[in-house]
Amino acid sequence: MQDIVFERLKARLEDLGLTIDKVDEEGLVYIKHGENTIKISLDNVRKSYEQEGTFDHLDNLVESIHSHLMEVPIPDWDQAYLKVYYSLFPSDYDFGDFLHEKVTDDFHKTYVFYESEQYIWINHTQLKEWQIDEQTFKQQVAFNMNALLDESSIETTETEDGLKLAFFETIIEGVKSALLFSQNIKEKIEPVLGWPIYCVLPVRDFCYMFSEKDKELLNRLGEIVLNEYSRSAYPVTTEALLISDEGTRTVGKYKE
Repeated sequence: MQDIVFERLKARLEDLGLTIDKVDEEGLVYIKHGENTIKISLDNVRKSYEQEGTFDHLDNLVESIHSHLMEVPIPDWDQAYLKVYYSLFPSDYDFGDFLHEKVTDDFHKTYVFYESEQYIWINHTQLKEWQIDEQTFKQQVAFNMNALLDESSIETTETEDGLKLAFFETIIEGVKSALLFSQNIKEKIEPVLGWPIYCVLPVRDFCYMFSEKDKELLNRLGEIVLNEYSRSAYPVTTEALLISDEGTRTVGKYKE
């Protein structure tokens, strides 16, 4: 039986001058360009195609692969330093030399340069070209995330029985869920919801936050989380998290 998703991936990559190097025994696809190689899983793409009947998820993934593997001009550090941020990406990915940090078993923080609607992942080679060390870079990213959080608003909506959900409105959609991991998140969210908070972040541009007193919402958000996760080209996790002074903890995971 023909694997429509795989064949579409192969054709789209060839259109962009990229080829599939190999597929391993676990079904992970290796794509190589020059000295750079990434490996991806098509599980979520196949799920999206089965549910939606479109290649939107796959085509967005191909665009992401292309931007990661092909050379994209990044300005010098004195011009780039205000445009570096966190983003979030699933853990089932070979991050290679790209800077990343595990948040939960499901996803990692990655580091990106953002300009003109493009999110370009940052690796150690880029830091050498910028002539900065990793600590300096991460301190600047933390500063930028706090600045973006300050510029963002927190909107709220209530259920019919008065439970409150909060969400971000921000100018950079692709780091919306990553704002949850800004250093100043407590200062920003506490006047609205109190502290600590529960949250769900199924995709990189959608998250809900709610307070401990509204913990009952954990039992109501499963369908929303699963729908967002399955439809998006940029899924993150179906987990529910607790963010507190002790850090980030997974409290559950929605499953179909």
